[in-house]
Amino acid sequence: MLRRALFASILILLPLLLPDAQGKEQPLQTIAWPETGTPILRFTFSKFKEIGGLGNQRTFMTETTAENLWTKIISNANYSLYLFDKNKVRIGEATIAVNNVRPGETIKFETTISASGPPASLSIVARYLPPELGPAAPARTFR
Repeated sequence: MLRRALFASILILLPLLLPDAQGKEQPLQTIAWPETGTPILRFTFSKFKEIGGLGNQRTFMTETTAENLWTKIISNANYSLYLFDKNKVRIGEATIAVNNVRPGETIKFETTISASGPPASLSIVARYLPPELGPAAPARTFR
């Protein structure tokens, strides 16, 4: 009986202890921005890992890369990352800042986000863009 319990425990824990046999994780989602026209940035997000939670709020972390597909340096741009559940209901939001990225350069960083459930899809919306991005800049609204 004890042997069986030990064997079962080893089988359950073995995948957690061994390195990923398939190597690098495949990205959860890749998003080209802007969605229409010529892409300027390509964001890639790894699988979201739950790193904490309280009640129905969960905290997730994802490895993020941003690649400058444009011919000019991107000096300073801010984006909102929206997370949606399987029913397309928005469940979380984070801010992503991209600064001083040369043409063709890829930057890598971690993004931490609080959400009310596991994400099924993502979207990116520009919040601030430098003047050189001109037409791709978000519309300004005044109240």
